[in-house]
Amino acid sequence: MIEAERTVQTIKNLLKKARDPYRALLADGATPMSNGYSPAQLLMGRRLRTSVPTLSENLRPSLPDRVRIRHKEGEQRQMDHSVWNITAFWLWF
Repeated sequence: MIEAERTVQTIKNLLKKARDPYRALLADGATPMSNGYSPAQLLMGRRLRTSVPTLSENLRPSLPDRVRIRHKEGEQRQMDHSVWNITAFWLWF
């Protein structure tokens, strides 16, 4: 739930500051997440063409490695649990 609220806050700030809201949303959707893939790459199976120069071979369709994504998500989940457990433990004292 916190991630969704933070995402909404980030998008609102992005749209307030951007000259061109469409380019801002494109850049946000093309930015890689903690698992190494961008939301657009997970959705479409390829990187999006943005104003940032990139090699044309990077724009070719390729399927994301699901094993790598699951592994990264599992690592992140374990990290979140350990941080939350430490914080919750100290709230009792």
